[in-house]
Amino acid sequence: MKFCDRDTGKAPVETEVAIHRIRITLTSRNVKSLEKVCADLIRGAKEKSLKVKGPVRMPTKVLL
Repeated sequence: MKFCDRDTGKAPVETEVAIHRIRITLTSRNVKSLEKVCADLIRGAKEKSLKVKGPVRMPTKVLL
């Protein structure tokens, strides 16, 4: 967006950054490999200075 500043005659530029939110759901019966994949994804995201939330574990017990 551009806003006009009438006092100085200059037009300061305000930039907006698009926020991309990504949600990944992984399912597996092998917990060890699933944890390894999660750790790899988180490590890669943090290397690129991205904000990371998770992992959030899903319930595995079947309630009857």
